[in-house]
Parts: sequence; C-alpha cells; structure tokens
Amino acid sequence: MAEKTPAPPPSPAAKDPTDTSAELHGLEKALTKFSDQFAASAKRWELLIYPSMFIFSMLAVSGFYLIFSLTQDIRILAQNVDPKMAAHMDLMSDNISQLAKNIDTMRGAIQTMNTSVVNIDGNIASVTSDMGAISGKMDALDPMLINIADMNASMRLMTASTGFMSRDMSQMNSNISRPMSFMNSFTPW
Repeated sequence: MAEKTPAPPPSPAAKDPTDTSAELHGLEKALTKFSDQFAASAKRWELLIYPSMFIFSMLAVSGFYLIFSLTQDIRILAQNVDPKMAAHMDLMSDNISQLAKNIDTMRGAIQTMNTSVVNIDGNIASVTSDMGAISGKMDALDPMLINIADMNASMRLMTASTGFMSRDMSQMNSNISRPMSFMNSFTPW
C-alpha cells in the first residue's frame, strides 16, 4: 500500500481561510471611505446639477415662448400679406416711372428758370446803370429848386401887392369919388 505523504505544514504567510474578520474590517473601512467620498461628491454634483437643471428648464420655457410668439407673428404676417401684391408692385413701378418723367420735366423747367434768372440779372444791371444816370440828373435839379423857391417868393410878393391894390381900390370905391363912380357904371363889381 502506498504510504501517505504527510501534509506540508502551513506556511506562516498562508492564513486560515476561516479567519477573514481582519480582511473584512479593512474592506469595510475602504467601503466606508468610498461611500463617504461618493456622498460628498454627490453633494457637490447636486449643488451644480440642480441649479443647472433649473436654468436649463427656464431657458427651455423661454425658448418655447419665443418660438411660439414667432410662429404667431409669422401667421399674422401671412394673413396680412396682400395676395394682389404683384399687381400693386406693377402699379407702383408705373407710378415711379411717371415720377421720373415728371422730375425730368421739372429739371428742364429749372434750367429755363436759371436762364431767366441770368437775363433778369442782366436787366437789373441795366436798371442799376439807369438809376445812376437818373441820380446824376437829380443832382442837376438843385439849381432848379432854388429858382422855383425864388419864384415862390416872387409869387408871394405879387399876392401881397395884389392885396394892397385891392385894398386901395376898395378905399377909392368907398369915398365915392367922381371918377370912380363913373368907372363903377362900367364895371360889374
């Protein structure tokens, strides 16, 4: 029969498979540390994620509102677009070409007016020279005005002399002198 070989003695490095409490204790510490770090990391992410989600939700709501209002505005624009726009644009084009013709007519009238203004300018120069000549002739009137003033003074003297003669004639009439009464029969006054 064969002899049994004795089992080798357990090495000090090999441990008893039933003695796992030390290993479990180390594993428990590692898992507890991992769990604490995971919880701290989760809290940090919560501080970042929840506000980000709120902001994203607000942006989504405002984006929805903007898109909704844009579609409403486009709907109103589509309802208000004139279906006869092409005909109206043709009419507007005709009116613009008529306006261009009228502007050309106005340009011609303005050029004619410029020519007239140049002629008027020449006439004004002629009138200015004529006024200068009249002014020169008016200077010659000064001696004539002096002569007219002298004639006026002479007329006053003649009026005064006629008044004296009239008075003298009245006095002669009132005395009823003989030669005057003879003359009175011929004169009506």
